[in-house]
Order: sequence, then C-alpha cells, then structure tokens
Amino acid sequence: MPDTAPNLNSLDKKIEVILERISTIDKYLLKTTAQLEVLSTQIVEFNKEYITKHVTVENKVTAAHIRLDSLENKVDKRITEIDKAILDIQKMLIPMVSANKILTFIAAGFGISIIGFIWSLITGQVQLGFL
Repeated sequence: MPDTAPNLNSLDKKIEVILERISTIDKYLLKTTAQLEVLSTQIVEFNKEYITKHVTVENKVTAAHIRLDSLENKVDKRITEIDKAILDIQKMLIPMVSANKILTFIAAGFGISIIGFIWSLITGQVQLGFL
C-alpha cells in the first residue's frame, strides 16, 4: 500500500493543476465572452449611427444634385442668351465696318493732302500771303 499512496498524492496534485488550468481557461472564456458582448453592442450602435448618417448624406447629395441640375439649366439658358447677343452684335458691326473703311479712306486722303501742303510750304512751291 505504501506504493499507491504516493501515486494518489501525485495524481491529486496533477488533478489540482488541471482543475486550476480549467478554472483559468474558464475565467478567460468569461472575460472574452463579456468583451465580445461589449463589442457586439458597439457594432450594433455603430451600424445604427452609420445607417442614420448615411441616409442623411444621401439626402444631402440628392439635394446637391438637384441644385446643380437647376444651376446647369440656368447656365445653359444664360449661354444661349449670350450667344444670341454676340450674333446680334456681329450683325450690327457689319455696316459699321463698311462705314469705317469709307471714313478711313477719306481721312487718309485728307492727311496726304495736308502732308503735301506742308511739303509745298517747306520747298517753297507755295507761299502764304497775309493781307
């Protein structure tokens, strides 16, 4: 019998060690379970907040697109008006270009005659007399 007593003692110690390890593992499992529950709650709260904010962002984006479409229509109308005004101005300038050419021709002739008169005075071909 003396041989079995030390074996039982040793076996009891081993069982105690195993039970301690199981207890430690059980504590870790409980701690991990609690952490997972907290994490799960946080994820659910995050999802709710994300969905709420996502809907808000989608609504704002939709409103922005509507405003942009409205502005685009206004800009298109304004560009059409400006193009029409440019065409009207071009039509008005055509007669002015012809008048400008005629006036330039007359002014050039008048300028040449003045230059000729001054040249005649310088060369002595013409004399001015005052009475």
